[in-house]
Amino acid sequence: MGLGALKKAGDEAIFELLKEVDNHQVASNYLQEAKVKRDPITGEVTGKYMTEVGDVVFGIIQDKIEGEWPLDYIFFRVTDRDNIKEWLQSRSGKSLKEMRVELALAALEKVKKRYSDSSSSRGQEIIRIFENRIDKIKNNESPDLVAYNQK
Repeated sequence: MGLGALKKAGDEAIFELLKEVDNHQVASNYLQEAKVKRDPITGEVTGKYMTEVGDVVFGIIQDKIEGEWPLDYIFFRVTDRDNIKEWLQSRSGKSLKEMRVELALAALEKVKKRYSDSSSSRGQEIIRIFENRIDKIKNNESPDLVAYNQK
């Protein structure tokens, strides 16, 4: 599927891309993730990790449905390589906005669980950021969290 076809498909392109999320073909010899292959027992570096087509596709899908996130918040994401196919397939009748709201609510629950006992101003600020994010999504604004990291 070419770029033009993806644009024409709109939100449905997510489900077309999903077909390639398990593609282990190397995306490019020049496109590398910032990680290395390690021996599972010794931990020694055994080589570079070459980015696969599935890695790129997953990144596109995750950014499309969850928005861009700064490194400070990525552990609150809901989707990952292990659950993305099942998660999306079980919501195939939902709009992108409905999925974004659902993901934002689930992320907020993770944030609240992490900071529920926290009286720190930072914890409360992060909760507010995620609450505001839900409002932005409902108002058809970008769900990206990148701007919050600029503070």
